[in-house]
Amino acid sequence: MVVRSLPTPEAIRVSLHAFNTREEVDRVLEALSPAW
Repeated sequence: MVVRSLPTPEAIRVSLHAFNTREEVDRVLEALSPAW
């Protein structure tokens, strides 16, 4: 999983790969949910 910030617009890009587990994806979504 690659996570990087983007300056314009203010954003975070998350790139998932075939080897990421469901638990890893769930953790990212939980961490980002307050910002939605």
